[in-house]
Amino acid sequence: MIHEVARVLIRTENMSKSYKLGDERKEAVRSLDIRIMQGEFVVFEGLKGNQKNAFFNVFGCLERPDAGKYYFDYEDIALAKEDMLDKIRKNKIGYLFRNFNLVNRLTAAENIEVPMHELNISLQEKRNRLVEALKSLDIEQFAGEKVSALSDFNKQLVSLARAIVNNPLMIIADEPAANLNSKEEHRLMEHLSRLNGKGVTIMLYTSKKTVKAFCGYRRISFENGMLSEDKEEYKHSLLRREDLYENCSI
Repeated sequence: MIHEVARVLIRTENMSKSYKLGDERKEAVRSLDIRIMQGEFVVFEGLKGNQKNAFFNVFGCLERPDAGKYYFDYEDIALAKEDMLDKIRKNKIGYLFRNFNLVNRLTAAENIEVPMHELNISLQEKRNRLVEALKSLDIEQFAGEKVSALSDFNKQLVSLARAIVNNPLMIIADEPAANLNSKEEHRLMEHLSRLNGKGVTIMLYTSKKTVKAFCGYRRISFENGMLSEDKEEYKHSLLRREDLYENCSI
């Protein structure tokens, strides 16, 4: 699974999004103009609770912006039909959650297979994808285990395997290391960095400084719903943003 880089994956134009709080609507983000390239590792800060959820619901193509434009892989999400949004979510975006969102009564393998249920691919292709996902995260030994019996770290690896089984262009990771110790955090970030090295765009929200200190990334910060900082903090061997933009004409 290696994706093409040096192309725009996400573009917003004066985008705004709100959320409902009681009888009121609150702004999550407003007047946002950013571009994110395929292959970037982006860490978001300054969004909390419902505000963060509303923002990531748009970026994950679960909801549409209230105003302005949001383009994902050149598709105008505000105008896209529901069947197109469904295809994008199933084929191009993987999700990694703080609390795993796994089905405890199912085995690890059965949980990983869930995103493939509605895909028009052969049983052999499904099997190949499952095996590849398990091997890539070194969790083959847990394939037949009920996830309820696994440690939090191994649950998160199963969740990551589920996120990558359809070879997504992007992974949205919302506080994925919140329930992990420092050693487990490091191992999880190694897996995310390796995926990023293959061209998968990583969109990470975390409040843990140890996670943010692990790898190179682009940091996008918000204050009162407005973009307040867009800064590169690259370390190790990840591609620099100017390298990604160099051959891009859009």
